[in-house]
Amino acid sequence: KNLPLDVLKIDRTFIMDIVKERADKAIVEAVVRLAHAFDLTVLAEGVETARQRDTLRGLNCDLYQGYLLSKPVDTNMVTFRDSSPTTRLSGSAESVEGKSEGAA
Repeated sequence: KNLPLDVLKIDRTFIMDIVKERADKAIVEAVVRLAHAFDLTVLAEGVETARQRDTLRGLNCDLYQGYLLSKPVDTNMVTFRDSSPTTRLSGSAESVEGKSEGAA
């Protein structure tokens, strides 16, 4: 099936307790695997802590956005290097990449 999208966002409600709730972690893991099976990029919203980021990295989530990266800002006040408030989780560098979807 050809889906009319290339990025799947995981809502912050699943990310908030991902470190301490097995069910939340299991749901996110299943969503990431399913999205990757369809060659979709996965973006986690609402990442606030390094432990959440590290858990998502371990689950092969591709991108994150949230307070860990930046507090919400007025887009008129900043210039993004590549117009994106998301950060790639895979690889050794955490450079800003992707399409702008607004602040978390």
